[in-house]
Amino acid sequence: MRNGDAAQIPPGWEHLPAETLRAWSHAATDLAITDAAGVTDVFLWEHTARVVASIPSILSVPEIPSDELDRSALFAAALYHDAGWAIQVRDGEADRWDVLSKPLDDLRRDLAASLVVERLGDCLSAGSLERAAATIRQVNQRGTSVLEAQVLSDAENLDEFGPLAFWQLVRQKSANGRAIEACIDFWHSQQEYHFWQARLDWFHFEPVRRLAEKRLGLLEDFIARVREQSRGEDLATLQPSAGKGARQPR
Repeated sequence: MRNGDAAQIPPGWEHLPAETLRAWSHAATDLAITDAAGVTDVFLWEHTARVVASIPSILSVPEIPSDELDRSALFAAALYHDAGWAIQVRDGEADRWDVLSKPLDDLRRDLAASLVVERLGDCLSAGSLERAAATIRQVNQRGTSVLEAQVLSDAENLDEFGPLAFWQLVRQKSANGRAIEACIDFWHSQQEYHFWQARLDWFHFEPVRRLAEKRLGLLEDFIARVREQSRGEDLATLQPSAGKGARQPR
């Protein structure tokens, strides 16, 4: 089954109009990045699909007045919020290995907002389409008053916490010929400069922030295990303790 199949749309969005749900297959096509060798890179699409899948759960947070949301606009914005990366790669301004390596600037968000208007005119009402574009443009703004942008921002940030974040780091470093130790060292430098703790301040909703903090703890433990194995530190467990079955030299 293709990634763009309607059957793959995550639970929680089924009450949207059928025409709005067609945006899923449009986005799956627009976010698939194919290189010169014909290899299709689904990294951006997988990130996007996870963000879309997380939003219905985020909307269950009591402090979010979900009845004030334009869900069609939020669905479309979530699908296209990082489309600037796909545009950059196709225009030759970035390599596919650069995707999601840093936050998109306002220019790239604007490109994504323009693309959502261009591509989804047959999927959303004019008002929802305008709201989707505004959501994408404001998702980087910490002080935004657009509720859809606040929710989308938390969903995107949440996906960058936890063990999956290490996959992104390995992807970046390996593309530049770096080894696993470079990934581990980079992580520890981020910890030293309190990078992730500062990122926690970007969340708009406290329950989402707490989940991100929990994922951060899982990531820290995961990287400790990776470091242990990469250095062979766990091999000591194979050595029998003195007096416990160890063969004595003759």
